[in-house]
Amino acid sequence: MNRFLGLPLDTLKLLFSNMDISLTVSLIEVKYVGSGVGRPRFPVRSMLLALLFMRFEAIPSVRKLCRRLRNRQFAREICEFGDKTPDHTTFSKFITRAGPETVERLFNDFLLQAFSMGIIDPSEAVMVCTDSTLMKAFLDVEGKAV
Repeated sequence: MNRFLGLPLDTLKLLFSNMDISLTVSLIEVKYVGSGVGRPRFPVRSMLLALLFMRFEAIPSVRKLCRRLRNRQFAREICEFGDKTPDHTTFSKFITRAGPETVERLFNDFLLQAFSMGIIDPSEAVMVCTDSTLMKAFLDVEGKAV
């Protein structure tokens, strides 16, 4: 998905406004039913768009995403927020409540939509996998092979 990095802002805005994430939004909305009274919450669609925006803009942390949303009007417009933006703790609670698997499904659904819209060529798509298995190196302290 690195191909999206650096897209013109108009393209991002057009892309985000035309994508259909209603299924994911409804799955998350159900988790808020019966949660009691409290402060008005931010729209689920806006929260999800902000997480996608974070990915497209290669923003490394939620705190930096919140800073970008707070300081940049174009970011708020793309993510469909008004003048008020969520705090990093709001995002943390949102991800916890939505469930990481739901957020991951959003990214997969979006990728499939990008394929069908012709934004991404499936033949050029690359899957990156990592392995975090600890392997001892066969070197001593001085860097010589043991």
